[in-house]
Amino acid sequence: MKNKYFKLNKDYILVTGEKNKSLIYDLKNGNMIELEKEWTDILIQLENGSKIEDVKSINKYDVIEKIKNEKMGEFYDNFIYEKKTRKGMILPLEGMQKLPPIIHKCYIQIPTSCSLNCKFCFLLKSYPCLVCAKNSNVNSIDLKVYKTFLNNLLNLNVHNIIFYGGNVLSYTNIENLLKICLNSKKRPEIWFLLHWRHIRNNKMLEKEIYKKTNFYVTFSANDVFNINNGKNFSLFIETLDYMKKYIKHFELTFVQDTKEISEFKIKSMLDFIINTYKTKIYISELLDENNKSFTNHSFMRVSPEIFWNNYYYHPCLNGTITLNAEGKILPCPSMENEIIGDVAENKNALKEVFLDNKIDKYWKLNLGKIEQCKECIYRFGCFECRAIEVKISQELNGKSLCKRGD
Repeated sequence: MKNKYFKLNKDYILVTGEKNKSLIYDLKNGNMIELEKEWTDILIQLENGSKIEDVKSINKYDVIEKIKNEKMGEFYDNFIYEKKTRKGMILPLEGMQKLPPIIHKCYIQIPTSCSLNCKFCFLLKSYPCLVCAKNSNVNSIDLKVYKTFLNNLLNLNVHNIIFYGGNVLSYTNIENLLKICLNSKKRPEIWFLLHWRHIRNNKMLEKEIYKKTNFYVTFSANDVFNINNGKNFSLFIETLDYMKKYIKHFELTFVQDTKEISEFKIKSMLDFIINTYKTKIYISELLDENNKSFTNHSFMRVSPEIFWNNYYYHPCLNGTITLNAEGKILPCPSMENEIIGDVAENKNALKEVFLDNKIDKYWKLNLGKIEQCKECIYRFGCFECRAIEVKISQELNGKSLCKRGD
């Protein structure tokens, strides 16, 4: 091994942080591998171009051998520079968006009410953008404004349009908006976000137009799994069967709104639903004074797309934009005070959001720009909700619900 160099292969990226912590991002298999201090010291020297014989560690050969056996690194006669894997990247190297911008999710709030009075409705929770919520707006835009916004939106590169706000199916003009989306050449996926009880016994889904739509459906532990409401679980399953028959696809958000039901029972029920309907279930936990363990982070399987997206952009806000029922354009449905445009006042507001780079403040807020996150070795594989942090800290760059970096 003398007079040779050793480097990690292009699918493996070493990230270092405070206190000599480091992590290897395995972009080939999706793993994040945390390293001990000695491994960190050795790999930093090797990655910076030190010859093997010059690396200061008595265990350097053992470390190199283990990495080589896992096919994570290779020997070289000369020090080389090799670009890390960027397969499938939609971003140019400098991390700037091309025009038209890619909008992964556009939320459109519909001015409809809800009479269910769920206790969790206005509470802080994880995945708030995937949980149904009442419409609290007073002044709502009319159908003409919605149509103009949709037509402008469909001229861009939008992948998913999500209608939300109370019982969205009760909106008189919902099918008019749906037809505009479905007749577009861009063919984005169309979603409705609402509580399962608004779907039960709703014959609208039997119409041909809904066969091309998707649903995000909210249900809660206290409502569906409570032993005092035994019939509700059967009614809920009947509702899932009904959706399976008539619509394209559905995904579920489960709100953990009680501690009185055992974790074993909840897990068994959720596993049954997942296995029966082959769908995703997002777990939304409530944040209150009784839930001291709430943390606003989760780790993802790290593909090249996820790593480089997190490198340049925020893991959740990037590619997301919202129109609320008052005509305000927001970066996220749960960031009500972060107004970046108003289509009720300016029909070109959506266009100006991108031409004036107003959205960049949110899309390009990668975790390296958050003070508490910037030295965290997990930041390129971490998913967090910025809206929750803003509500608690009253700061766009605030962070208080993560103890990973402590």
